[in-house]
Amino acid sequence: YSDEVAPRLELAAHEGTISHLEFSPDDRLLLSVGFDGVLQVWDVRSGASVFTYRQRERLYLARFSPDGSSILSGGEKGSLRIHAISTGTTWELSGHSSSLMGLDFASNSTVLAADRSGTVRVWTLPLGPQSSIHGQGHRDQVTDLTYSASSQLLASGGRDATVRLWNAQTGTSRVLGQHTNLVLGLDFSPDGSELLSVGGDGAVRTWGTEAGEARGLLQVGAPLSHGRYSPDGRRIAAVDHAGHLYLWTAGSDDAVQVRTHSVRAIRVAFDGDGSRVAVAGEDGTISIHDAADGTLQSRLRDHTQRVHRVFFADQSAQLISAGWDGDVRRWQLSTGKSEVLYRHSGIIRALDVALDGDAMISSGEDGRVLILHPR
Repeated sequence: YSDEVAPRLELAAHEGTISHLEFSPDDRLLLSVGFDGVLQVWDVRSGASVFTYRQRERLYLARFSPDGSSILSGGEKGSLRIHAISTGTTWELSGHSSSLMGLDFASNSTVLAADRSGTVRVWTLPLGPQSSIHGQGHRDQVTDLTYSASSQLLASGGRDATVRLWNAQTGTSRVLGQHTNLVLGLDFSPDGSELLSVGGDGAVRTWGTEAGEARGLLQVGAPLSHGRYSPDGRRIAAVDHAGHLYLWTAGSDDAVQVRTHSVRAIRVAFDGDGSRVAVAGEDGTISIHDAADGTLQSRLRDHTQRVHRVFFADQSAQLISAGWDGDVRRWQLSTGKSEVLYRHSGIIRALDVALDGDAMISSGEDGRVLILHPR
């Protein structure tokens, strides 16, 4: 790979919407997939193209294997493929008939995919006659999928209101429990011992992943938008469609409720030590709160439309945000001032930062990818 580092790379990567961006495990490569059916792999430092694959169907998702040597991609009409980057070889995995909603590698030799119909399949590599296991899935569309940190467990939620836990190696699953409306979000605790689910029924629920028992229930008045564990797993933050933030100590019956926005709250994020949370709103503002009692610390106002991505950076001294106005902004939390890092011409679909903090990526409906090296 190239040793040259460009501080800012702008790539005309796709024709139309980019649906997914992802760093490789070593942060040296970046993959992008789009509605144009193109999968691209880029060198993060130079922006050079490393691998390209084109198909007729739209692409929605892709994942690197844990060792970074392969990519699993999925899209409409059940299209599911594995790509070897070094050789350029591609294998098609047949069996799904509707659009892929989630996929991932459980290991370098095991992959899992779920489609819109609720069908989940596990594949063992190398491919052979018995390489696919068809799991009993949801009765309706899968709305969210998430892996535990160990990648041994997968949780899924659906429009059928059920929460399922999957063994990523065998494809077997069990129902942990049920909401009374569709499941809107899932998150594993950092150690994987507990699962958080939020639903359209206004319920925040926690489940033990070993025995499958229901552990906690927080019932609120409005549908939930998003929920997350703190980095140490001791606190839970959730936001709802009525603009409320809920801060809940895991395992307790008491929660703090704070009105953060007059409209829908979209997203919540903890800082690195779990002492603060950022809440992104439909009104284009971001509120920063004390994670213990919900006290408002600051409100950030420079976006002109809905903010739908936020995360803390630079040891939590900064906040990165993306909005429907096309702006990627970096905020200095000590002053509340922001700068525009990049301006996309359409809604931003993806925003992420490398594990080593040396690169940040964004993409949008304009088909362009930004790679920024802030150091």
